[in-house]
Amino acid sequence: MDVAFEAAGSQSATVQAIQALRPGGTLVLLGYWKEDQVAIPGITAMRKGLTVRFVRRMKNTFDRAIDLARRGLVDVASLVTHEFSLELASEAFVRAARRGPDILKAVIRM
Repeated sequence: MDVAFEAAGSQSATVQAIQALRPGGTLVLLGYWKEDQVAIPGITAMRKGLTVRFVRRMKNTFDRAIDLARRGLVDVASLVTHEFSLELASEAFVRAARRGPDILKAVIRM
């Protein structure tokens, strides 16, 4: 892939994004990690000639992001990998908190 966005703040997701990118690709980091320093495969990123961009979260951007999603200009549906009923909400939180490789985004539907 040409561009990968890491929005979970997960070291494993960051590593997977680097591995998935093609040479010359761009990694966009917008998730907040728990720690200030995270180990990534730097040699792999260097050999691929990747560009790494960091996104600073700014106020007043959520309304614009929601508008883009509403108008279908951003595909957010494909991010949802798991859906849970309200009755299974506690399971949804437990599974999402584990940050396993099988869950990208979990949604609780009413």
